[in-house]
Amino acid sequence: MKKTKGARRKPGVGGKIALAVVTCLNLALTLALTAARRQEVLRAVRNDEGTVQLLLEKTKEK
Repeated sequence: MKKTKGARRKPGVGGKIALAVVTCLNLALTLALTAARRQEVLRAVRNDEGTVQLLLEKTKEK
């Protein structure tokens, strides 16, 4: 009788999964850091005359 091999994964699948996890984690941390460091806000304000002004608000740095 021949010995049969058990269920085996294709070579390289574990590395690809690890790379995908690290990439997703890196993306999530980058987005979180960008949101935390955001210091400037643009606001559009319409006055009584109907014109629109853009105001740039900058928060204090800690």
